[in-house]
Amino acid sequence: MKALLLTILDRNDVAHLQFSPELPVRIEAGTVDTVSPQPFVSELANTYRDAGVRVTYNERFIGHPGVAAEPGATSIARWLVGQV
Repeated sequence: MKALLLTILDRNDVAHLQFSPELPVRIEAGTVDTVSPQPFVSELANTYRDAGVRVTYNERFIGHPGVAAEPGATSIARWLVGQV
C-alpha cells in the first residue's frame, strides 16, 4: 500500500508538469510560507527553467494564503495582462 501511495504522489508531483515553451509561467513564493516552503518553490522554478520553460519568479515576505491578496497582486495582474 505504501509503495502504491508513493507512486501516486510521484505521478502527481508538480515537478513533472510539462509546459509548452510558448506558455509563460509565473510563480509567487512566500518566504514564510509553511505550506509551500520557499526553498522548494524556488527549486521548482529552477526545474521548470532547466526544462526550457520561461519562468517569472517572485518572492514576498508573506505566508501561504496571502500572496494573491497582498498589494503585490497588482503586479501579478499587470503581468497576466501583459501576456495576452
